[in-house]
Amino acid sequence: MRNPWMRAGWALVAAAVLLPGWAGADPVAEAMRAIVAKNGAAVVQVKLTVKQSYTMPEYGTDVSEFTQEVTATVISPEGLMVTSLMHTDPSSWMDDMFAGEDGYSSKTEITGLKALHGEQEVDAEIVLRDRDLDLAFLRPVTKPDAPQAYVDLSGGATAQAFDEVVTLHRLGKVAQRLATANVMRIGAVQERPRLTYILGEYSGMGTPVFLTSGACLGINVTRILRGNGPNGMGVHDEYDMNMASVVIPGADILEIAKQAPAYKTD
Repeated sequence: MRNPWMRAGWALVAAAVLLPGWAGADPVAEAMRAIVAKNGAAVVQVKLTVKQSYTMPEYGTDVSEFTQEVTATVISPEGLMVTSLMHTDPSSWMDDMFAGEDGYSSKTEITGLKALHGEQEVDAEIVLRDRDLDLAFLRPVTKPDAPQAYVDLSGGATAQAFDEVVTLHRLGKVAQRLATANVMRIGAVQERPRLTYILGEYSGMGTPVFLTSGACLGINVTRILRGNGPNGMGVHDEYDMNMASVVIPGADILEIAKQAPAYKTD
């Protein structure tokens, strides 16, 4: 008769092999590592120096100037980048919130704009805006000498509600601006007035969103309900928000990008 302790030992080994931690590598983690390795260099930080003014009848005019870093995605070998318009024009979302308010006005002026490629800072400029879709297109002032790393938006990727997706972005200066990724799910698919994907939770703006296969679904931006008033984003329940993270499909991004003017030649 076989040793009962041996039988028990083999039973424990068999059970352990069936546990997730023993079954091999995590496929989602593997997908995330592959996405970061392939596309991380194409997700950059952009340093903005912004001069901003707001006028409210009861408070007068307030003027401020500040510098911030935002995420942008390189979408062509020539260095064309796309990000959320809210990043480059903070007054745009205030205009949406206060639409219809008498006496309200705002103005944003970009006084400095640099794309950060590792330790290198490259002078950049805004070349195209799409207010309806919350998109701003940027590129280096001088055409790069060599092709740039970029995210391929031409694959025609699609998704269904509740599919798992991966967002790619960069950490802050405190974490050496390292590329990182998060796993999220598509919360809903909006068919009209145009196809967009609503993320199940709020995510950073200007970031590319990938399927776990590695194909890029599109770029994440923000949609705000116009005319919310000063407390518009604070008066809602969990499922009735006036702000949402929205993924614009890659094909739509590329179609709009065709309007960007060509580099100037000497």
